[in-house]
Amino acid sequence: MRTMTLESFLLTYAMELTESSTKSLNRLLSMSLNGHARAFEPVALLFVLRGRGDELRKQVRDTVHEDSTRFLLGTVSDKDSLLGLLAGDSRNNDGLLRYRKVYQAYANYENRLSIDRKASLLLRDKMQPIMMRKGISNYRVYTDLSLNPGNVNAFLKNGDASKVSRKTARKMFEYVQSK
Repeated sequence: MRTMTLESFLLTYAMELTESSTKSLNRLLSMSLNGHARAFEPVALLFVLRGRGDELRKQVRDTVHEDSTRFLLGTVSDKDSLLGLLAGDSRNNDGLLRYRKVYQAYANYENRLSIDRKASLLLRDKMQPIMMRKGISNYRVYTDLSLNPGNVNAFLKNGDASKVSRKTARKMFEYVQSK
């Protein structure tokens, strides 16, 4: 699974919140200003990440987002300062809280894969003694569950959690328990 960058996450998130398939920042901003207010923060962060802060400032003039945009653009000067500010302590600047929540959604997305792999390995560790005790082979698991033999063997023999999803590991564990 490819790691999603902050920029690609923000674009996907903004598209989802605006219920649109456009990747045009100007269109996404227009939609966020006209009926899809929740999409404003990810779109604004995209403008900043792409170095288009001045353009954002002009387009939000005389809107409800003018003050928060001015605060954001006055606080950050480039991509690195934005990332540092978003990942920093939220108690310092309440004006950035809305933007930090979007960044937190990205961080949670990134951590999800790591958490799923750890959970899969825990299931594997519980599964192996049961398989030994009941005499269940890897072959029986992947055949009965119609799974990819290479992926199941890599997971069960070598502990490669990237080869099976958490859902598949759970399915294998439940199968082994029920036999």
